[in-house]
Amino acid sequence: MIGDHDESAGRHEEVYLVLDGRVRFTAGDEEVVCGGGSLVVVKDPTVRRGAVAETEDAVVLAVGNRQADRFETTWQPEHFHGVPTYDDLSG
Repeated sequence: MIGDHDESAGRHEEVYLVLDGRVRFTAGDEEVVCGGGSLVVVKDPTVRRGAVAETEDAVVLAVGNRQADRFETTWQPEHFHGVPTYDDLSG
C-alpha cells in the first residue's frame, strides 16, 4: 500500500489517516495495526516507513510537508476527551 521509504531527500514529515479498513504500518522498529479513523505520524524524515493493507477495503490518506523548525504542535489527547470517534459513529 505504501512502499518502504524514508523522506531524507525532501525532509518531509508525514501524517497517515486510515479512512477505511485495517492497515499495518511500520516506522523504524515499530509496527502497529490501525483501523478507520486512526492516525500515524512520522516526524523524523530519516525514519523508514511503509504500510501494508490488511483488508481489501483499506484506504489511507497520506499528507507530507517539509520539516520546519518553527512549528511545534500543541495537540494533546486530553483536548479531545469526550469527542466522538470514528468507531463511536460507525458502530
